Amino acid sequence: MIILMIYPSWEERSVLGFKKDIESASFDRVIIFENAAPVNSEKIAPIIDEIAEKCDDCKIMCDKIILDFNSSSFWRDMKDLMASINSDDSVKLDVCTMSRNLIWTLLFFLKEKVASVDIVYHQPYKYSNEWLSRDAELPRLLFKHSGIVSIEKQTLLVIITGFDLERTKQLVYFYNPSRVILLIQKPNRLDENIRNTSKLHADECIKMGVKTEYKEIDCYSEDWGYGILEKVISENLESFNVVVSSLGPKLSAVSVYKAFLKHPEIALTYIPCREYNVNYCEGIGNSFEGHIKFKK
Repeated sequence: MIILMIYPSWEERSVLGFKKDIESASFDRVIIFENAAPVNSEKIAPIIDEIAEKCDDCKIMCDKIILDFNSSSFWRDMKDLMASINSDDSVKLDVCTMSRNLIWTLLFFLKEKVASVDIVYHQPYKYSNEWLSRDAELPRLLFKHSGIVSIEKQTLLVIITGFDLERTKQLVYFYNPSRVILLIQKPNRLDENIRNTSKLHADECIKMGVKTEYKEIDCYSEDWGYGILEKVISENLESFNVVVSSLGPKLSAVSVYKAFLKHPEIALTYIPCREYNVNYCEGIGNSFEGHIKFKK
């Protein structure tokens, strides 16, 4: 069976990307994940309905899974879902608008079921010129991915930065690391040279009294930035407890999980937001495809 997993938002690329997905492969089953308490909920419902109707038109089995991320049942619900997936199934994740904690959670479960997972990401055509996200919650470590902590070591915080400077500041304030390494997206794509610069993020970290350095990373390159990230982690694991966060291009979340598979000592952290601009982005841009292999 060929399975597509998606997590639609209110953005029009949720539907546009889904249509591209089903044009590229003959899916037997589509699994739609819904947040039990979504942001901009009134805008998401019509998107999900349109995707479900398209599945019906194409004679594709469609399952809707409602997830309560704040409930103790979340991981049990995910485990129950995985019981319906067989080892010879082919699974693709459309991470276009999928939350990073859900990406990591799905990869955690899928690595026990299948040999590899295909990934697709659809960029927007453009982002809003106004604010994108705000009112961030406290950083959280992903369950079962909290790393191996040594009391003799200080903390290194590795942040793949994004447009939201406040979330970078919140990570530094919350974890109070002795050192921060910022991985900044280069070359410029979709306003990274304006909203996601080394100066913006490094200056704020330095103001907070933290030793800070930055390196360039290209999360749209062939390896989605994994090589740079893995090198940074490998060079520092012996001396630090390493905490990693992906705030930048969504593909970096997949690279972070690949790094975790190689270095389970690291901790994965994410920051949910309570509010996203309803005009977050417009249209659909380039699409990127790849896969992640699991060792058996």
